[in-house]
Amino acid sequence: MAVGLQSYLWPCKDDSDGKIDLYYVPCVPFCPNWIEAYTDNIYIKALQSTIFINSNIQDDGKTIINRTALAISDTNNVKGSGYCTCESPFSRSTDAIFNEYAQFTSSLFGTINNEIKHTINDEDMGSLDTMFWMFMMAALDERIYNDQLEYITDLAEMLEFNEPMVRDWCKAAVYVVGGGHLQNLAKSYGDEEMNPENNPLGLTTPEGLEFFLHMWKKDTQTSNC
Repeated sequence: MAVGLQSYLWPCKDDSDGKIDLYYVPCVPFCPNWIEAYTDNIYIKALQSTIFINSNIQDDGKTIINRTALAISDTNNVKGSGYCTCESPFSRSTDAIFNEYAQFTSSLFGTINNEIKHTINDEDMGSLDTMFWMFMMAALDERIYNDQLEYITDLAEMLEFNEPMVRDWCKAAVYVVGGGHLQNLAKSYGDEEMNPENNPLGLTTPEGLEFFLHMWKKDTQTSNC
């Protein structure tokens, strides 16, 4: 489940059989120093042995953690052998809106170098991904919620999450832990305008809509988290 969800959040290449290629699925860039203490929970153990197995940054209590530190271009893969350079949904080459617009303008004016700017970008992915799995672990194990909530909220502040973003990330984590599938939810929309009826999670931030549902408006402008 975790690897499949991670490969959705970071669109990755599949092998020729249509299966997820572990060489192209990135680990969560940052691993907390307390995860080992909760691995008697089979779900936390599964996360530790897959998407946290080869995190680029292990919390040693000394390393300064911020958005810049987690803006990692070569993210270690879950295979545990080397790194991958998966592109986020917001990269130009994976941007369906850009490709549609580029094809239209090219048909009229020839090749033109246009670019759609999103609310978040590739450099934000490490921070957004890290916080999602932090909230996921808190939702999966009540002990983590009780023991590590301050750690998690402090990390969110260091990664420049505002309160609406924290609420969106918590909603998504609760939805997934409750058996929901973000992949299926996103596929069922197909609505660029992000109408309220197409947002049953109640996400309120453009960052949440882009990261979890890969939905954006054509006039979205780039901004920091």
